[in-house]
Amino acid sequence: MVNLPHALPRTAMPKRVRFKRHLRFLEESGQVRAITTIDGGVDLPGGEPFQHLVKALEPMPRAEELNAALAGAMSVSEELATQLAQRLYATGLIETFDEADGRFARFDRQLHFFDQLAPVADHGENIARQERLERAEVLVLGLGGIGHQIALSLAAAGVGSLILVDGDLVEEGNLHRQILFAHGDTGRPKVNAARDGLLRIAPTCDVRLRESMIASAADWRALIAAFPQVRHVVISADRPIELVNWISDARHAYGYHAIKCGYMGAQGLIGPLLGPDTPGYEELFTSWAPLAAAQSDAVKRVNEGSVAPTLAAGNAIMANIAALELIKHITGAGSPALLGRRMLLDLRDLTTRIG
Repeated sequence: MVNLPHALPRTAMPKRVRFKRHLRFLEESGQVRAITTIDGGVDLPGGEPFQHLVKALEPMPRAEELNAALAGAMSVSEELATQLAQRLYATGLIETFDEADGRFARFDRQLHFFDQLAPVADHGENIARQERLERAEVLVLGLGGIGHQIALSLAAAGVGSLILVDGDLVEEGNLHRQILFAHGDTGRPKVNAARDGLLRIAPTCDVRLRESMIASAADWRALIAAFPQVRHVVISADRPIELVNWISDARHAYGYHAIKCGYMGAQGLIGPLLGPDTPGYEELFTSWAPLAAAQSDAVKRVNEGSVAPTLAAGNAIMANIAALELIKHITGAGSPALLGRRMLLDLRDLTTRIG
């Protein structure tokens, strides 16, 4: 549902009105369609009526003058013009904006994408969504192929603070799939190399580091307690196997949401996004932790030497789905599809299943 803007007092100026800049229009058979999806849109009368509408909106009139501008350009009563304005707002074709607000010019295209996800009648609400990203603190646990890609996408989107947690060093075998790292980073702590890469992309991001691994529930609680402003956690470390349970169990005490992302063979597992408002991980899915702990020493030795098959393209696909879900949750632009749910993505044929 689109919220119509309240009457704007003159002291709130300058507020002006325009067609939403991300829209495209096509005229055919006497109608003009505002294209919103590949097979959908909003139809308006074509020909002279549309020309008059464009004439009224091209000067980007002040918000309180819109009805009069429409009435004059279209030669209709102000009552009919008011009804037309309400329809244009309600169908998401026009918006008010503050012409002097250029704080997020860097993210202009992104602000319009927020509007595509969840249309609003005042562009200032999209700016407010970007402000929520700027205030956000996200902890990324594990800087492998997926974790470092999520960190990159969050930093590029304008997340204000990232806490990077990993105890590994950059190895040559990381370079083909962990694109934040350069060849000269081999042998450096991953957290340091990742920070350098992120700051090249997002120099204003506050990137803080913890060169460590999580080996117990107590380790996790001590870590998250050190960052009380964190409200979102990325779980991209795949060991210990109990890690997701420890993070799920602590979500109420520390008030955060956490999203898991990883591989099972050629299958990507994205989600669930867990939080105080969702069931816990063990309530949603059967944990392998008890079964893994009960295996023979021979099986454990084989499993300890296993590696996840991976490549940069697969990492980017899965990581950016997870990053988008976090961005939607942080900004309020749209509803995350993976809240309390998991997407299974088969990279062999790109089939998906959510549940």
